[in-house]
Amino acid sequence: MAVVLGRYLRRTFRHRRERAEARRKLAQITAIADVRSEGTIARVTGFVKPVDATLLTAPLSGIECVAYRARVDGRTQPMLMPITKFELVPFSIDGIEIHADNAEFDIPPVPLIPSPEQRDRYDAFLQPYAVHRHHRIFTGGAVFDEVVITEGMRVTVIGTVMLAGTEAGGTYREAEHRWQLVGDREHPIVIGSAID
Repeated sequence: MAVVLGRYLRRTFRHRRERAEARRKLAQITAIADVRSEGTIARVTGFVKPVDATLLTAPLSGIECVAYRARVDGRTQPMLMPITKFELVPFSIDGIEIHADNAEFDIPPVPLIPSPEQRDRYDAFLQPYAVHRHHRIFTGGAVFDEVVITEGMRVTVIGTVMLAGTEAGGTYREAEHRWQLVGDREHPIVIGSAID
């Protein structure tokens, strides 16, 4: 019993540690309004709005969203590398476009209510990996969680500032710059609950 509890706590602490790390990053970064050059790390807080009409459907919850991270891990012993799927379509917050190949999240996972439809979504999620919910790689069975970012959600995003364009003006220094936040595999964006 103690071994099972220890393994459960190890997975729980890993998930809490990931969220705490993202939360710490969110609190330490400069607001984008104070940024004057590309390559700076900055944050923006506001309501999510998709750049175009294309939305994603999260694989585990079926919720329409602009970004999601779905993950499966072992119930009684965490895997070294949980099976994770991340996807994001460009979205904007207060006119600042967000583009990323990778992200860290400080958002609680959505509840996944057991049902036959939910079981089918789990099976469809695992099908490309040629495993099932009770496969031996999932010690004690599989545990699923998913984080989604939906249209209209109020969040804080940090990322690397890049120039999206320049509005007409006199000289370069007088022109109004339009910024965007970007992230890649090496330097992911961080999305968290709104920080004012």
